[in-house]
Amino acid sequence: MEDDGKTAEGISLNLGEYTLNSIENTRRIKKIFDTQDCINRIYTDSDGNQVSLFVARSYDHKRLYHHPEVALSYGKTIDSLELQIIPNAGRTIPVHIMKNESISEVIAIYALLYDGGFIADPIRQQILNSLNLLVSARKKMTLFYVSGTALQNKSFAESNNLNILMLAIESFEKQKIENPVNN
Repeated sequence: MEDDGKTAEGISLNLGEYTLNSIENTRRIKKIFDTQDCINRIYTDSDGNQVSLFVARSYDHKRLYHHPEVALSYGKTIDSLELQIIPNAGRTIPVHIMKNESISEVIAIYALLYDGGFIADPIRQQILNSLNLLVSARKKMTLFYVSGTALQNKSFAESNNLNILMLAIESFEKQKIENPVNN
């Protein structure tokens, strides 16, 4: 197993204009995602809008990408899924968007990071890397999952959900790596 030295806990407690409001219990979620490295935080913007950020890292990729909303959206009805490619800092990030069509509301969004790249289709990625995975060290996949209030007259590009997602990814990637461990 290969450890890049980064952790979900290493994500900043304050993200841009958003301040940490509360830290949620992760005991149940750790078991579902087979991880000891996860956070579940609520952030608040200056208008009092709350956004939930969940980040987990695991060597068991399927547990992270196989319907994360079942464990994290707490019974909210999700009618549609779509993928948008979001340009960010000179690269693109595939963002999975879950909506409730009856209220035209974005329920949650998530992105998957593996080996320095973002994954649009995790099943295809695992199939393409299956031979490489047989002969090389396993690496963790990271799930960034954000849910929050409706768009509140903002476009998706300006939404709190997308802002928190991008700020969390930036904070995660900026972690100083002093002693990555290869097991």
